[in-house]
Amino acid sequence: MQMNSLARRALLAATALAAGAHAAAGVVTYSSQADFVSATSGLGAAQLSNFDAAGLLGNTYTGSAGSPSFSLSADSAGPATPYVKGGFWTTSGSQYLGLDNGDGAFLGGDSLTFNLTGSVRAFGLYVITGGDVVAGDIGLTMGNTQMSNGASADRSDGFGSYAYFFGLVSDTDLGSITMKFGDGSYLMTATVDDVSLYAAKQTGTIPEPASLALLSLGLLALCATPQRQRAKPIQESTV
Repeated sequence: MQMNSLARRALLAATALAAGAHAAAGVVTYSSQADFVSATSGLGAAQLSNFDAAGLLGNTYTGSAGSPSFSLSADSAGPATPYVKGGFWTTSGSQYLGLDNGDGAFLGGDSLTFNLTGSVRAFGLYVITGGDVVAGDIGLTMGNTQMSNGASADRSDGFGSYAYFFGLVSDTDLGSITMKFGDGSYLMTATVDDVSLYAAKQTGTIPEPASLALLSLGLLALCATPQRQRAKPIQESTV
């Protein structure tokens, strides 16, 4: 049985939507905060942790309030408790995230993992270091996604401190994200500031491409079903 014109169109739409769903999946990385902010303009609620809230200085930092949010874990040869500090230049305010050690900062070979909770579709932060850092020294890993700092920093204080931006935007929820500060073979100090999380928009959400594809397949099945001929009205005989 040949498909009618409407059925053929439904099949083409379903095929295109299914292909689009596959092509859309992925994570885009950003090394510019301005580009990251532009890319997140269509997302929903955001949470920003700039570590400058009253009372944070000198206290261990466990995450951000609300949804989305995160908890922290660190790996270091010395004390590995994430700690809010002050004293170095940073990208906003006067406080930043480091470690509870003598330097108050992450050192070469240390790592910091953000365990995300809630529906997080975008993640961004600054890593602030000195002039001894070169391209590729700082790395970010999330599943199969990896990025590292480039040769030029996103911001600088003009006196030897540099801020490298790391950002991820995804069409699906992000998982745990780990920052790696060098491999431990050379001297490095680094701090973190302005961690931002963006949630998926909850209201007026457009259906996922895969759902639209299933809808089109249902329409295809409906169109391909033979339709019953309409019965002709019975005419009364005349005498």
